[in-house]
This record gives sequence, C-alpha cells and structure tokens, in this order.
Amino acid sequence: MQKVLIALTVTGCLGLLSCNNGGKQQAATAKEPHTELTKTDSSEGVREQTVDKSNDSKEDDVLKKLPIRNFVITDSTNFDNYHAQGIADDIFIKKIKFKTSNNTAEDFKLRYKVPFSENFSAVVITYRDGEHELYTTLVTLDKNGSIIDQLDIAYDEIAESAFSKIGKLEKDRISIQSWNYMSEVPTHEESIFTVLETGRFKLLK
Repeated sequence: MQKVLIALTVTGCLGLLSCNNGGKQQAATAKEPHTELTKTDSSEGVREQTVDKSNDSKEDDVLKKLPIRNFVITDSTNFDNYHAQGIADDIFIKKIKFKTSNNTAEDFKLRYKVPFSENFSAVVITYRDGEHELYTTLVTLDKNGSIIDQLDIAYDEIAESAFSKIGKLEKDRISIQSWNYMSEVPTHEESIFTVLETGRFKLLK
C-alpha cells in the first residue's frame, strides 16, 4: 500500500511539472509578436528622423555655397548681367515660401549672402517676371529657414527701358533709388530702410 502511494505521488508531481513547462512555453510564444512589433516601430521612427536630418542638411548646403559680399554693396542687377550670377534652386525657393510679384515669376537665382547679423541669414534672390521685368530681392531668414521679411532692392525692365531700381546695402541701412527715364531728364526717388535685430526692414524715409 505504501509503495502505491509513493508511486501516485511521484506521478502527480511529474504531471504538475509538465503542465507548468507547457504554460511557460505558451506564454513565451505569445510575447514574441509584441517584441517584434516594438522593434519594427522603433526602426520606422529612426528612418523618419534620418530623412528629416537629410533635408535640413541639404538646405544648409545651398546657403553655404553662396558667396558672402561685404559692405558697402551696390546692387544694380539688370538683364545684361544677371545670367552669369547665382545658383538655380527651385526646391529651396518653394521651401522658404518665397513671395513673388505675381504667378509668372521664373528663373530664380540665389545670388549672395549679406552679413547683417548672426541672429538671422540674409540672402539676395533675382528672378524674372515674364519676359520684360527683372526683380532682385533681399530676404531675411530665421534659424529654421523661414522668411522673416523681404525687400526689393533692384529692378530692371526692358519693355520701355523707362524704370529701374538700384540698391545700396550698408551695415546699418539700405537705400534704394527708383529711377524714371520717361522724361528727357531722368528723375529718381530714394527710400531708406534700416534692418532691425529681428531681421525685419523698417522704412525710415
């Protein structure tokens, strides 16, 4: 009788051990999909961050390629000389949401940088508006590459060759002469701006 009880006890213990091992294996199997899913999500997050950094780097590279012109700068860009200057980059123009005179603007050229301040970047962009007008615009950008302000500093037109603008950039001010050649004696008006520490242009005269 004692031998029978011992045999039953051993058999019961073995059965319990077998059940416990089976339960652990099932639990481990159930957890595996969650572990793989977490790894997949993490990998996708890393890929997205990598793409974003690549785009930022590309934008920085465009600005680094531009020459820096020191003061005093006189910009009289016209149809005779603008073709030989600047970098064409329509992607950059769209990214900063550059504002043009109207929808017919084309042939954008990033020309040069102006060292007004370390708080923002200043870039000069020239573009054609149709076949007869040429605009040159000074643009200030914040650290994120967004436009703070912009100002037309030079202009040329060849429809009548009657109007033009010439800009003079100094450290503490910008003067723009708007010329009118319609009369026998050409006339002009001068506008004077200052560049604030925020990167905005303030009209003084």
